[in-house]
Amino acid sequence: MISLEGVHIEYDGKLLFGDVSFMLRQKEKVGLVGNNGSGKSTLLKIIHGDIGPTKGNVNISSDMKIGYLPQHMVHQEDQTVYLSVFNSLKQISGLHADIQRLNQEIAEREDYHSDGYSRLLDDLKTKTEKYHLLDGDRLNRRLKGH
Repeated sequence: MISLEGVHIEYDGKLLFGDVSFMLRQKEKVGLVGNNGSGKSTLLKIIHGDIGPTKGNVNISSDMKIGYLPQHMVHQEDQTVYLSVFNSLKQISGLHADIQRLNQEIAEREDYHSDGYSRLLDDLKTKTEKYHLLDGDRLNRRLKGH
């Protein structure tokens, strides 16, 4: 669950938005629509924890994991486009190999209730989510000519 209570955000003493309150329950989906500069990205940054509100409370369940893809991607200025693409492909390839290794390791274990087994499952979930976020399946199919 995510809840915002009376959230305000100000920049340089100027109110961007104020008294925002809402609650999102597990599996609910919402759309965030507004004019440029109305605070959509700022609201997402607050929910993600990148910035704090000027006033109000943000409550997120401890079991909640939030994925967020920023509007402006961070890249190295001195890196060519080719090198950036190559490095992302290397990252996807590495994630794919890690996922295969973790699946194999999980399949060979029988300590289903141990902390180590739980850590493997968490690691597999994290890497799989990142792999899918990077659209790894589609990229691998294209590279293999399918």
